[in-house]
Amino acid sequence: MKHAPRSSNKAEVFSAFFFALCLLAPSAASPAGVFDERGGLVVVEVESEPAEPPWVEETFVTGFTGASYYRMDGNTFRGGTPLGRMSYFININEPGAYRLIIHSYKNNDDESLSNDCFTRMVDHPGYQGSDTKTYLPGRSRRWSWETMHEPGQLQLEPVYTLEAGVHELQISGRSKDFHIDRFVLFADPVTREQAEDLLLAESPLVEDTGPWDSGGTRDTGTQGTDPDTGGDTEAPTDRFVIEAEHMTLDGFALDPDDPDFIFVTQDEGEAWTVFGGEDGFYHLSAVVGLEPDGRPRLALLVGDALVGEAVYERATDTSHEFVPHTVELGDAEVLKGEEIRLHGMRNEQALARVDKLILSAAAQDTGDTAHDSAGPDGSDSHSLDTGSEEDSEEAQTDASTAGTDSWALDTDTQTGGQPEDTGGSDRGCGCRSISAKRRTLGSAQMLDFIRIISL
Repeated sequence: MKHAPRSSNKAEVFSAFFFALCLLAPSAASPAGVFDERGGLVVVEVESEPAEPPWVEETFVTGFTGASYYRMDGNTFRGGTPLGRMSYFININEPGAYRLIIHSYKNNDDESLSNDCFTRMVDHPGYQGSDTKTYLPGRSRRWSWETMHEPGQLQLEPVYTLEAGVHELQISGRSKDFHIDRFVLFADPVTREQAEDLLLAESPLVEDTGPWDSGGTRDTGTQGTDPDTGGDTEAPTDRFVIEAEHMTLDGFALDPDDPDFIFVTQDEGEAWTVFGGEDGFYHLSAVVGLEPDGRPRLALLVGDALVGEAVYERATDTSHEFVPHTVELGDAEVLKGEEIRLHGMRNEQALARVDKLILSAAAQDTGDTAHDSAGPDGSDSHSLDTGSEEDSEEAQTDASTAGTDSWALDTDTQTGGQPEDTGGSDRGCGCRSISAKRRTLGSAQMLDFIRIISL
């Protein structure tokens, strides 16, 4: 299929405005231009912004519009963390509810693979202001306008309530071999059929009167949010943030009161994703929600290895349903393309709320960090560090409620093997981390181990 031509006057309009922007741009950091909404319609070709690696510009698949399309060449076919973030600036003249549709293509025999990216409307509330999985449903190997948001386990049409003024839409890669060509934002009186017309010219540019007027640099959200301030930060490249609401959820769901958090809907839940960062040795922590009515637990696994487990403290502030808090989960080598999995376990009425997982580059300890202790009969015994005597008593009470009377872990009888003894670690962070080194177990042993430490 031959791609649709662009209108004859589009190049003239683009050239004139681009020349004006080159003269008036306040700094080198300013975006190339701002696309102007006219009559409830904004049409943008993705190649209007340079492809940010690992996006690659191509023309092999026919049926695209404009000069080219972009293909994601990073992560795995199933997905991963946001890569290749690109920003597009849009000026809204008529405020209203604008529907987003993306002309996209998935190149995979499996319709559930190579089918999504992330979108983010900067400074918007809730999940829309974060990197949100945006996927193409339906058949593979055809261009389509079908576009859906998937925050957690919800499937929603991407609709943004936009006020008059300049807005920033960011697109990042999620799954390998997903193709994007152009996107459209439209509102009444524009119909879906009109918005999908491939002969529509790209929207004209206007002078950038948006967030660059101050002359400062603007956060692009490259590495997510800062858990200490709660605000977006341009973090160093050796720090990766995985938002819990963007992970694949099973037994977890988005918190309806705060969709940045997920919580377990039954006794246990799992959330997982594929790591899209660089191979390295990382310190892993999580921002969780402490609750006054229980002490849930959170285990972290990388591949088939258990990295660590944290026991939430009880929140002392009862005026809020939960209080954000950072817990430390241990250090581990994490490889690009490796699966990262969280396993949450509720306690009493506390629902193991999680906001995000943070990976920070760490120096690898080449020494032996294992800690061995002899049991009464001279054999090796392994137990979780319960911290202070007060913590130990409360943990004993929680364990009794769950039907057990001890935090001790007998690896010989409970897991059927002899895992490496990693010792206990109290990091003074309101949690107990059971591992400073990775403990490799088989799948069945791994799940048994998680359930044992949850008692």
